[in-house]
Amino acid sequence: MIGSKAVTAIEFQILPAQKNTPLNFYVTTAFRIAFHLTFRENGMISYYDGSNWHDFSTYSANRWYSIRLTDFTSDTCDIYVDDVLAVDNARMRRARSTTVGVMFETYPAYAGGIWYINSVKILYVA
Repeated sequence: MIGSKAVTAIEFQILPAQKNTPLNFYVTTAFRIAFHLTFRENGMISYYDGSNWHDFSTYSANRWYSIRLTDFTSDTCDIYVDDVLAVDNARMRRARSTTVGVMFETYPAYAGGIWYINSVKILYVA
């Protein structure tokens, strides 16, 4: 929920300029991480459910990817990569009652990494 509106999807496009620098994407709720998706330095796109990493797709440098999270429940969502369902019912890192925001993060230890992020959308209905 954002106010009284339910989030139905979160979408963005991303281009990693290299594979040696991880980039995290978070869905937040009440200033806590509810969902955690990462483009890892091992060339995998993964999500973290609070206990384990789940690799579900590979990625290459210098290629655009379209990511969509949809079908949110309090503790799962679906992940699409380039409009293809990659994970059905991915477990949230933490149960979520409302979606407050999204955040992209990388680490200073990986200086020099470049990520291009485009067309971030949070779609919701009343």
